[in-house]
Amino acid sequence: MEFTGCGAATGCGAVAWLLFGVSVVVELDAGADLDDVLWNGTRINAGTRNAFIYRTRRHVGAQVLPVADKDGRYRLGDGATTDWHKFRRVLENEHPSDGGSEIDRLSDALDLVRDRPFRGISGAEYAWADYDIQRMTGAIAEAAAILARFQRDSGSEREALDTALHGMQVAPYSESLQGMALEAALATGGPEEAVRLRARFSALLGDLDPELAG
Repeated sequence: MEFTGCGAATGCGAVAWLLFGVSVVVELDAGADLDDVLWNGTRINAGTRNAFIYRTRRHVGAQVLPVADKDGRYRLGDGATTDWHKFRRVLENEHPSDGGSEIDRLSDALDLVRDRPFRGISGAEYAWADYDIQRMTGAIAEAAAILARFQRDSGSEREALDTALHGMQVAPYSESLQGMALEAALATGGPEEAVRLRARFSALLGDLDPELAG
C-alpha cells in the first residue's frame, strides 16, 4: 500500500493506517468494520478509537476525514481519494468528455494499477480482505484482457503483450491474460518468444500445483 500527501510529520504512519481503514470500510464497501481493519478484529475501548480518529482529523483536516454521519459511519472527504475509486470512475465513464477512445479509457484505468491489491496484507490475518482482493483482481484482469484484445485488433501487438503482462502482475494465473500474451508474443517475436513465454507460464503454474506444469 502506498499513501501520498501525508507529509513527514510524526505519526504519519498511524494517520495513513486510519485513512486506509476508512477507505476499506466505506470506499471499498467491505464487509468489515473499522475495528476489523485497524485492529484485526480486536475490540478496543471506544474512547481510544475516538481519540485516534480525532488526532487524525486534526492532522489531515475535516476535508479529508469528516466527522461521522448520523449513523456513526466515517467516510473519506473530498480532499482524499483512492486509486481503486479512480479506477472504477474511469471505467464507468463510457463517454469521456475529452473524446478519448475505448483504448485510452482502459489504458488510463490500468495506469493506476501498480501492484496486486492489498499486497502486504495477509489473508490469514485479515480474513475480511479476501473477498475484496478477489473482486478487485477480477476487475483489473478483465480490463487488461479487454484492452489487450482491442490493441491486438488494432494491430498494436507489442502494446497488447505489455498490457497482458501488466495485468498478470495482479492476476498471474489468469488464463485469458496468458492466452492473450502468448498470441501477442507469437505475433511480435515469433514461435521462439511464444515458447519462452509458455515455459515461464508453465513454471508459474507449477509453483501453484506441480501437476499443472508442463
